[in-house]
Amino acid sequence: MLPALPSPVPPAFPLPPAELAALTDELSCPETKSPHFKVFDAAAQQAQKQWRALFRWSVFFLLVVSLCSAATGLGPWLVTQNVLSADPRVIRLFDAIGVALTMLGVALEVGLQVYWRRRLTPWVLTRQHAETLRSAAWLYVLDLPLPPGGQPVPAAPADAAWQQWVANLVAAEQRQLNPGGRPQPTLPAVEVEPTPELRAQRNRLRQVGLDDKLGVYCVARLDSQRTYFEKRAEQLRRKAQFWRYVSYGILLAAFGWNSLRLLAIVENWPTVMSFFNFNLFLVIIGSAGLVKAFVETEGLEPLAARYQHMSAALAARRRQCPLAPVTSDVFQFFITESERLLREETTTWSSRHG
Repeated sequence: MLPALPSPVPPAFPLPPAELAALTDELSCPETKSPHFKVFDAAAQQAQKQWRALFRWSVFFLLVVSLCSAATGLGPWLVTQNVLSADPRVIRLFDAIGVALTMLGVALEVGLQVYWRRRLTPWVLTRQHAETLRSAAWLYVLDLPLPPGGQPVPAAPADAAWQQWVANLVAAEQRQLNPGGRPQPTLPAVEVEPTPELRAQRNRLRQVGLDDKLGVYCVARLDSQRTYFEKRAEQLRRKAQFWRYVSYGILLAAFGWNSLRLLAIVENWPTVMSFFNFNLFLVIIGSAGLVKAFVETEGLEPLAARYQHMSAALAARRRQCPLAPVTSDVFQFFITESERLLREETTTWSSRHG
């Protein structure tokens, strides 16, 4: 629990820079003091990992399908290599096994696609609720109305209002996930909210002036979020560039393979011509298509652009931070509008994926 100041009366003078910096460090990430946020955040991360794992498996099975389909043309070459018997029944069996494997791969792919879509909803909804709770935690510790409405109230009623708000969020999570028979995280009892640590942060901020409160918010919330979006945008751009290079490499391999086939045809290489019945070109081109589908599904470049836009918007918002002295109306308007801007990013992301 954070130590309280000796007097409940806010000081009439601003805190020294060193004390303000220490206070900012103490009061960063108030949402982590909420057990419900921890559960939502962990559940969203787990759902995201499962969603990505299913997508990778779907790509793997599509590659298996294309390889098995192409391998059915290798029968004559395997006969020349004394790997298969020249008996037509053996060759038909070899082809039948290849076709059966492609059918199995397609069936597994259909199942993965259906389950993949089902796993998307828990990720999106739970992440949306986690980010909504993150925003509300800042409003709670700053003595401001919780979204989407309400009025600032004294300590005890404020705790009750927070508890009711969390209960409504939990009810929304259950209502949105249960009808589809989807799994949902095991949430703690609402009675544990607000935790002593969260109340301590609220009481700590009640004992400093509005100017210092605003300074803490601008650094701990706006600056940290701007840095996050900026770093994520850069990471996504590097990831998109990597997959572009992979795609170029695959296309180069396809070009090389068909160049080799063309040379074999022109030079009339009878000993290896039957090997080229293995249509690796289609497999390679299919792999390039899968890479492109992966990049499009992840939305790497559009997401990087949106994150960069969000970083710029937060930087502009930071520059608009009111100068001291700050009135209560200006304080409330600036912070609620800033939180609305941050929630808009989550809403846009949820709408795109949902």
